[in-house]
Amino acid sequence: MKVLGTLTLGAALIVCPLLARADIRTTQELQSDLRALQQLEQQQVPADRLAPLRSTLQQMTSDQVNPALFAVDRAIFAAQLEGIRIERDNAQQNQRLASLRRQLQDLQSQSQHLQDEYARLRQQLAQQTTTGAQSERLQQEIQQQKQVLRQEQQRLEELSKQAPAAPGAAPSPNVAVPGIPAGLSQYAQISTGKEGVRLRMPVAQLFVPSSHQLTANGLQRLRSVANSLRQSSASEILVRVSPQPEGTNTATRQAESILRALRQNGIPDQRLALASGSGVPAGMAELLLVGLGAQP
Repeated sequence: MKVLGTLTLGAALIVCPLLARADIRTTQELQSDLRALQQLEQQQVPADRLAPLRSTLQQMTSDQVNPALFAVDRAIFAAQLEGIRIERDNAQQNQRLASLRRQLQDLQSQSQHLQDEYARLRQQLAQQTTTGAQSERLQQEIQQQKQVLRQEQQRLEELSKQAPAAPGAAPSPNVAVPGIPAGLSQYAQISTGKEGVRLRMPVAQLFVPSSHQLTANGLQRLRSVANSLRQSSASEILVRVSPQPEGTNTATRQAESILRALRQNGIPDQRLALASGSGVPAGMAELLLVGLGAQP
């Protein structure tokens, strides 16, 4: 049967010799695929990736007399060629992505460096601003203290220039009390009673109007009073403020402000206490020195 089949095929080739030769179109396609392979060789594609293409191209050369087999071989060649192109495109894309990642890392590093530098500059600016604000505040306080001292000096000069009181004039409410410096009368009205010595000061000379905030003059006045009272023998110092038009709460808070100022200027806290402002003349703040200079 094999001999018969071979003879039959040989007879067919003799009768139709054109079947043993490839047509022009097949030859052109084969040459086109060969050029594609050569281009890949020029582009330095690895030899192991080109080996399947060479093998398929050889098979196409063998099958070019059979259009059906040649078409299958050429489809395989095209698929292999496309696979190589896809791999090369992916490799190039990966290279671009790697380059972009490196650029991104560099930008992130630069951004972090700039943020650190920005934070450092902000900290320096904040320190400079704080130092400047503190210096400005200190300068303001110094100027206020100087102004208060000038006012006190002017007042003392005016008092020293005043003529002595005429005979028969009303006696001064200030009295000499043992243990109380005579200079204290410059800052408060001094009188004695059953409970002890009273030191009275106008509220208007101590506080910002209608508030419990001490003025610079009020702070200076209370500082001078505290300096005079630190060595006094009073067993207790009661702080009282007359009721204010704004209400009892304002008077209480003003008394608390006076007490704090005395404490901050050296009067022991155990000797200080708040008391009701009942009986204190309107518009006055009073320090009652218990056990000092009391009269029957």
